[in-house]
Amino acid sequence: MTVASYSGNAGDNAIGLIACSRHQSGSYMPWAQHTPKMDFINPVQGGPAVDWMRKNIGFEATRYSRTYLKFWDSEQWTGHTGLFARMGGQAAFAEGRVPQAGAKSYFTTLVQGGEAPGEWQNDLPMIDHPICISLEFPVTQVQASGLVPYWRDLARGQFKTYSFEVLGDGRCNCVWASSSVLRAYAESNGIAEVAAVMRKVTSPVQGKLMGQIMGRELLAA
Repeated sequence: MTVASYSGNAGDNAIGLIACSRHQSGSYMPWAQHTPKMDFINPVQGGPAVDWMRKNIGFEATRYSRTYLKFWDSEQWTGHTGLFARMGGQAAFAEGRVPQAGAKSYFTTLVQGGEAPGEWQNDLPMIDHPICISLEFPVTQVQASGLVPYWRDLARGQFKTYSFEVLGDGRCNCVWASSSVLRAYAESNGIAEVAAVMRKVTSPVQGKLMGQIMGRELLAA
């Protein structure tokens, strides 16, 4: 489901989200980069192959979808979601909320499930990931280009920390940060359909968002 860098239509302008069942870890942890099982071999004894897909990248997935002492085999070890904009057919902007780089932040958030300083990172490289998917809403060129300054000048500074749970304003994970910024931008610019769809995202759980996108629940208000 690789997201196309260029849609093939120079008139395409869109805003939305990109999501991956497990983040490729960027340059911070290259040893943990995602290596998805794309051969569809079923590891669940006695069950159909769809069981694996459902539990790892579908509606049942959570960040705990992993076997004991084999968390690196899970497609849902962490997961990641980013705010996304396409301009003139090109994937032009993607930013996602992550723990601030550092062993202490990673241990506090990824291992202990706690709260630590957070930061935004460029997520455009994630669109080349084999199972990265996009949720794109067609908008005007002005509306697409306006998302970037809105995020940069107004929304970005409202987020201070990173945590898997929503602990208050600006204290959340990538799912909640990206979807709430997109909703607020749509509401403030009269893009009613996008605002209505983003109000359906009521959980910060990565697996639930992946299920909503893949199940087409978020394609229409």
